[in-house]
Amino acid sequence: MQQSVIALLKELRAYALEKSLRAAIYYHEEDSYLMRFANSAISLNTNEHLVRLQISVYDGNKHADYEMIADPNQIEPLKRGIDTAAEMASRAQALSYTPSIPCYRETVIDMQAYDPFLAGITNPNGWSFSTRSPAVWKPKRLNSPASFRTAPPSPPKSARKANTPNTLLAPTRPLPRCFPIRN
Repeated sequence: MQQSVIALLKELRAYALEKSLRAAIYYHEEDSYLMRFANSAISLNTNEHLVRLQISVYDGNKHADYEMIADPNQIEPLKRGIDTAAEMASRAQALSYTPSIPCYRETVIDMQAYDPFLAGITNPNGWSFSTRSPAVWKPKRLNSPASFRTAPPSPPKSARKANTPNTLLAPTRPLPRCFPIRN
């Protein structure tokens, strides 16, 4: 996959140079997974594969950015994206300075943000991890403002009668039927 991305970026670079453009092209590809939990169960499990292309074009002291969701298998829409960024740059208001971008004489591959472990997690693996994790991470008592108990919490030891565990002293006002759990 890495070689096909590099080949695509080289082809887009050649197209920009053919048009005499000063451009920077950023490629971002991700597999996004979303699991939504509700009532201690997974209520939504979805994923999507996205490829984003950000194109920055510089025309003297004018600059424009164009970002698009892309299909790397269709080169013509990507080239139209470069044309769009160039058109935007030609119509942009001039800056008070001339922006500079580095000029690389060799191919530079920056993979600092790539994590092969995260890239290798599939939707079934995420599902398996998520269904196992509540048992491992579940606290002894759920402290959430949206969680309610049907009985009052245990009274502090200072409120109990001597030698009679779990006996409440008479409350000064009637207790409500449900008590929100608070920290």
